Amino acid sequence: MGSTQAKQSSGNDTLMQIVLEKNIFFPDEFIRGSIQLKSNKTLKLGQILYQVKQTEYWNFQKTQTKSINKTNQNPIINLVINYPNLTNISLFKGVSIPFSIQLPSYVIPSLEYSLVDKQAFIRNELHVRIDELNVFAGIYIIIKKPAMVLNSPLTINSTSNTK
Repeated sequence: MGSTQAKQSSGNDTLMQIVLEKNIFFPDEFIRGSIQLKSNKTLKLGQILYQVKQTEYWNFQKTQTKSINKTNQNPIINLVINYPNLTNISLFKGVSIPFSIQLPSYVIPSLEYSLVDKQAFIRNELHVRIDELNVFAGIYIIIKKPAMVLNSPLTINSTSNTK
């Protein structure tokens, strides 16, 4: 079991960190991990917002003086989970909050493509936010395409003229 640590976020006197069991996933798989939270404040609502966002970016040089850029960010998951057991308890020594979120089956796999005049990527990021503490953390995750089962053997027909 691997541990991946996120960008650490601090809001005033609060520290939050995301720790994942792994950072490579397939569609329909569960993202499992925990949030390490330490604060001088207490939670009144106990609500934590989990988001998985997918960012698509494309850039290519159309002419020597003109390039075309496109950026699109899509929310894949917006989930608020209530933790009533965290309300009105001291967070001074820190707590570990486990979570499990299922990725949808339609999520697009990650992509990185780069040449001198062309660049593209599809990146997925897990964001965790606790509004009442004004704290945020995020971590990149990799989504892979599942293997495909072929109905018949793969055959390749090739013709070439040699001289």
